[in-house]
Amino acid sequence: NVVDTLPRDFVFVPGSAQLDGSDVEPQVTNNRVSFADLRIGPQSSMTLNLSGRILESASAGDHVNTADVFDDLSGERLAPSATATVTLAVEPVFDCGDVIGKVFKDDNHNGYQDQGEEGIPAARVAGVDGTIITTDEFGRYHVPCAILPADRGSNFILKLDTRSLPTGYRVTTENPRVMRMTPGKMSEINFGVSMSRIVRVDLNARGFIRDPQTGQTVAHPQLQKGVTEMLRKIAQTPSMIRLTFHLPRDSGVVEQTRARALTRLVEQQIQRDWRRIGDYKMTIEKTYVRKN
Repeated sequence: NVVDTLPRDFVFVPGSAQLDGSDVEPQVTNNRVSFADLRIGPQSSMTLNLSGRILESASAGDHVNTADVFDDLSGERLAPSATATVTLAVEPVFDCGDVIGKVFKDDNHNGYQDQGEEGIPAARVAGVDGTIITTDEFGRYHVPCAILPADRGSNFILKLDTRSLPTGYRVTTENPRVMRMTPGKMSEINFGVSMSRIVRVDLNARGFIRDPQTGQTVAHPQLQKGVTEMLRKIAQTPSMIRLTFHLPRDSGVVEQTRARALTRLVEQQIQRDWRRIGDYKMTIEKTYVRKN
């Protein structure tokens, strides 16, 4: 008995099977094509031919066909499996997902490249596979066949290397950026950067109290008032905020965890107030330092 196992997404073409040039009808179960009760004498050979059709669902790359021969009485395998590889070449127009994009000066912090906002040359964009792309003199880049998406689409991730930006520039858009890509489609992933004024807000545990009504930790009223006043002052001037929490020199995991939670309270207040005060996208950085 000979069993030929076609690769996934390959199907047997009915009427294509021949044994030594004569038509035979095998038993077909899914992608398994079986020829039973074949008789072959010592020191002799026979040739089986069959055709398989590649379905549209087959992905590009290598597909392995496997053939096995078994004793029809005992079921014992009579020889090691034989394999052959079929390579399905990539069709760029239909299979690939191309990416184009720009790294640009986002002067008004709106996340889009408006007229007059120039590109940033020599900025580096990196993929999760380690690919590094450098922008041209106009801040443009192109990743041909960046991914071979699945039929329903696949996520593609790119990150702007902030170390490649001119001194003082910060990212104003999402970084990294995730794009849902589909076969045969071109996608655009842009990164906005801007020379922003940095407004530093220093925090420590003394700036927070326990609410007598709810029992929860909240920012001190003076801290809340100071943050709101600060936001009003920078509402018309593109800026970014750096929240710096100062920890004791001997702080451990508990203190560090609490510091992150307290910093998050201030960050949430900034986000709430900025929705009614600001008119550009605010970027918030968070850092934690130990006292000397």
